[in-house]
This record gives sequence, C-alpha cells and structure tokens, in this order.
Amino acid sequence: MTEPVPITQNTTSGNSLQLKIVQQGQECLSTPVLARILTTLSSALESFLLAELMQRYSNPKPALKKEISRFASVTQLAITDVDLVHFVFTFEIARAGEEPAFRLLKSVSDLQQQLFALFLQTVFTAEIFNETHIEKLSKRYQAKERVRIFKPVYDHLINPVQGYQVFFAVKRSTAFKTWPLPEGREVWSGLIPEAGKKAAGQSETYYQYVKTGEINDLFGKRSKYEKVLIKESPQHDVYPYQLQKIRVKGKTYRFSNTLTASVKVENGLYRIALPELQLRASHLDRAGAEAEFDAALANLIGRLEKADGSMDAKTRAALLKLKELLVDI
Repeated sequence: MTEPVPITQNTTSGNSLQLKIVQQGQECLSTPVLARILTTLSSALESFLLAELMQRYSNPKPALKKEISRFASVTQLAITDVDLVHFVFTFEIARAGEEPAFRLLKSVSDLQQQLFALFLQTVFTAEIFNETHIEKLSKRYQAKERVRIFKPVYDHLINPVQGYQVFFAVKRSTAFKTWPLPEGREVWSGLIPEAGKKAAGQSETYYQYVKTGEINDLFGKRSKYEKVLIKESPQHDVYPYQLQKIRVKGKTYRFSNTLTASVKVENGLYRIALPELQLRASHLDRAGAEAEFDAALANLIGRLEKADGSMDAKTRAALLKLKELLVDI
C-alpha cells in the first residue's frame, strides 16, 4: 500500500482535521471538486473565527474589531499530509514563520489552536443536527453568522448528492465519520435560518404549474405542464424540473427532447429525480436541489465523454439513454 505523501509546511502542533473525499463512479478526484471543498473549508473557518471572537468581545471598539478581522484572515489552514491512494487530506493551522504581530489580541498562536479546536468540535461532529447542539449554537451565534458558517458546509461538504461524499476525522487515530442528514426542515432551519425575509408591504406574484395534457418523447408518454397565475403562495414548488440544454466546462450540451425530472418534498427536503438516467438530488430549497441535479447531470455527461468502461449495468444503461438524448455528441 502506498504511504501518505508528506507535505512540508510550517504548522502549529496540536489539532488536525482529516477529510476523505470519495467521488462517485470515479477512481480519481477532479480539481473542481477539490477546489470547492478547500474554498468551503477556508470560508467556514474564517466566518467561525469572526463569529466566535465577536461573541467573546461584545461590541468591540474599532481598533479591536480591525484586529479580529485581520486575525481571521491570516489564520489559514495548511495541508500537511496527502494520501493520493484514498484521497485523504490532513489539515492543520499554518504558521508563517514568526507569530503575527497584534497589539490587542494576545498569545495569537495559542488562540489559533484553541479556536481551531472549537471549530472542529462545532462543525465536524456527527451531532451537528442534534437539537441540543443547535440550541447551544443558536444562543451563541447570530442567525447571519450561522448562515455564513454552516450553509456552505451543508451545500458542499454535508449534502452527498453532488457526485462526491466527504468523510472526516478530527484526530488521525480516529475512524472516519460523516454527517447525518437532518430529519425535516425545522431541524435544519434551526441551525441555518432563512437568509432573508420579505420586506414589509412587498407584494408578490405567484404562479403554479398545472397539467394540461401529455406529450411523447424518448422516455415515452409524459405529462405536459403550463404556468398559470394563482392568488396565494403555493406551499411547495413541486412542478417538474425541465432542461433543454446544460453548460458543462464551457461547452453547451443540447437535448433532442426536453429533459423532465420529477420534484417532490419529503421530510422538509426538495427531491428531484430522473430514474431513467439514475439522477437524484435533494436540498432544503428548490434552487439548491436544481443546482445539485445539474451537478449530477454534468458529472454523468463527463463520464459519457470519457467513455469509461469501469461501470455497473445501471450506469451503462443511463449513459446509453443520455447519449440518445444529446444532440451531436
């Protein structure tokens, strides 16, 4: 077995995080997926540092507030080990030579380690959707702070319907874990509240898609829908998700017939499915589910372009169906 490849870095000793990335149907790890995960990790850490220090120093004066912002931006993660066989990455707090100079914040290196440990306890835990854990976080951090910390983590690390899955271990000797998905929207929204609310007096126009007939395409007979104006807001936007084209890595792919996926809401999550292509996606809101569906479809198109022979029968059948649907591939 190939040993992990060490990467020389100046790091503070102490806490470490390991992420294992499994890209579905792939024996490699694509750079866009890795970049997305690294960006999410850095962004979540910086948002957490700001939120925690602003909580500790209630209503800080401008000079201290400026130092807190600088502290959050200079506290960076370093990749200290890489296992390229299993795609396991080890992260620690990076240390750039001498300790950064701060006038008001003291023992900066110790503070970085302390806050990194708290970040790991807060975010990289299987109890993240536990009601007690959420209640504790809700009392400590403002709603907008929780959105900045946890929404990108949910979108890019926790939610497995993106063509890859992330496992974590807070210490090298511990087994890898993953986050359990929340059971119901009310649990999730307790951790990540809605980012914005409708302004007072703002009027809205609502539409609903209704079945108006049937059409035939390569999938067989399907329902036809039209958008109609309604008086009240629909409880859920569960009209079919339709695509006539999709752009993947700068190239536009067009379909000979409109791609129509079913949409439903279960346990507070929007779920989009197109079983004929083995495509499924879920998210707390429709826009997120659509984005995840597009990502899964893009991944399937990528596999078709590569003509990878290592696949199961269901995937091979889905690729054949996809090839029939695509124009000029």
